[in-house]
Amino acid sequence: MCYLEGWGVQKNEKEAHRLFLLAAEGGVPGAYVNLANMYLLGTGVSVDLIEAYKWIAIFHGGNIPAENGWKSDLESKMSTAEITEARKRIQAWIEMHPLKSN
Repeated sequence: MCYLEGWGVQKNEKEAHRLFLLAAEGGVPGAYVNLANMYLLGTGVSVDLIEAYKWIAIFHGGNIPAENGWKSDLESKMSTAEITEARKRIQAWIEMHPLKSN
């Protein structure tokens, strides 16, 4: 968060993204949400709804609950092919990184 917000260091969104990816590799659930937001808003990366969908789903154990506002918001902006691709990426991540409980 320090690089993302500029707390005690010069703000550097690309470095924040790199560090959140490392944290996600280590199974840190908060990193999943931060990555989802970064991809949704294009913070330090290009806007990528597939990646945003993937990371919020991973935070929720691989499936975004229907009552979660993320699901309907993202899916309304994505094509069927993009949703399918996101689900493939989610499955691939889970196979390589068994999820820990949040």
